[in-house]
This record gives sequence, structure tokens and C-alpha cells, in this order.
Amino acid sequence: GVIGVKRKTIIKKFLTQLPVRHEPAKGKRQLCAVLCAINPSGRAEKIERILIRE
Repeated sequence: GVIGVKRKTIIKKFLTQLPVRHEPAKGKRQLCAVLCAINPSGRAEKIERILIRE
């Protein structure tokens, strides 16, 4: 799935630009993220990848 929704639904919405009903995807879930520590000048001091699988 894509963002927790069935793949076919997202592709149809992208191709037609029409609203579609989102149906939750089935199967294993995972969360991918990035955690950044930013210093006062706005630069990243630390970047950490996060992956949580179910």
C-alpha cells in the first residue's frame, strides 16, 4: 500500500485527478521516518533514521 491505502486507489486518483474513496491496505505495516536535531543556526547536527515494522 501507499500511505496506508490500497495502491490501486492512489494510482487511480493520481491518473484521473478525481476524488476516490480510500480503503485501508491489508498486510504488514511499517513506519519510516527521520529525526533531525537542528541547532540554533538552522543546521542539522544529527540525523537518525527510524523504521518500525509490525
